[in-house]
Amino acid sequence: MSEHIINNKMKKQAKKILYKIYYEKFVKSIHNKSIVKEEYQPILERLSKPDAPKNTEKEREWLAKWRKYDKSITSDAYKVFSLFTEDAINVIPYEVLRAVVEPVLTPYQYVDFYSDKNSFDILFNKEDMPRTLFRCMNGVYYDGNYVGKKDTDILSCLDGVDEIIIKPTKSNSGRGIVMYHLEDGEYKNSEGAILDVKELTSAYHANFIIQERFHQGDFMAQFNPSSVNTIRMAVYRSPKTGELHTLRPLLRIGAKGSVVDNNHSGGMYTVIDDNGKLCPFVADGFEVKRTIFNDIDFEHTDFIIPNLDSVKSFVKRLAMRIPHMHLMAFDVALDKDNQPKLIEVNTYMYGIFMYQLCFGPVFREYTDEILDYCLENHDKLDIDFVRAYNK
Repeated sequence: MSEHIINNKMKKQAKKILYKIYYEKFVKSIHNKSIVKEEYQPILERLSKPDAPKNTEKEREWLAKWRKYDKSITSDAYKVFSLFTEDAINVIPYEVLRAVVEPVLTPYQYVDFYSDKNSFDILFNKEDMPRTLFRCMNGVYYDGNYVGKKDTDILSCLDGVDEIIIKPTKSNSGRGIVMYHLEDGEYKNSEGAILDVKELTSAYHANFIIQERFHQGDFMAQFNPSSVNTIRMAVYRSPKTGELHTLRPLLRIGAKGSVVDNNHSGGMYTVIDDNGKLCPFVADGFEVKRTIFNDIDFEHTDFIIPNLDSVKSFVKRLAMRIPHMHLMAFDVALDKDNQPKLIEVNTYMYGIFMYQLCFGPVFREYTDEILDYCLENHDKLDIDFVRAYNK
């Protein structure tokens, strides 16, 4: 056997050993992360029944299923999800999602690029999104078409539009989104502060976009007119067939007075069934469900999302532009004609835990295919995936 072949074999063996060390360390860190404790334990403390049976047959079945993917997993996730759904056996634990599924289906080296809002006008058609007027990328200024600009060019780039929205481009969950309005030739926020590019550059760590404020249609505005309420629809690309599948969508609704629809800012969400009908309650992502939110009675009012088939086709078309990803979620608004517009792309950690808590298994009929594929391909990952997912 040649020295070259021997060296290659030794390198592959060494990589497998290193991978195993890093992976085991990563999985352990996931269990020790405060987020797991923050998700499971408060719910169990508030909702667990002291006289509930322990170590039931279903719980043992759940452990047997999920310990194939993580030997150190506990039954905490089952105890939580079994309080909300009868199909808890197929609810994917947060630990498995983060340590097994996402590293395979959403490769770390592409996560930041595809979720960066400053990438959207390169990836997608401009008419599919609110209009971007000005952008800052790593401290360098551009107009909406990526033509280089100076900070003093901002007013000419804003083109005299009445209202603008400023967003950080490398974060999600609605954090840092601020609206400014034009008043006497100057842009001011709700506190009266005047738009200052240098201050924005510092506050947004040199990465932000300024867009013309998007005006949603009457149907979506009825839930809360101050926020752009969005449909979050996930897309799964089968690694075996390449076929794109939309998963069950959510409607996200902002709290009264809020400019964003995220639950971090008091927003709620509800599931949309296959016919576009809203669930008779909304939820905040933990255990709180309400039938009334923003003075709207969801239990006794039938709401049907208009143009849902177009939204499904829309997100599939967007997903075609993200070929490296096999799992992604799009936040989509509806304009005045109920046509879909892209607001945000989510490439990891996009609310699956909250979804399953309220509505059951997120992957539904694709669960086994996804898990089998991830388990088969996990040892092919570059060990550097720890850098991205162990944050």
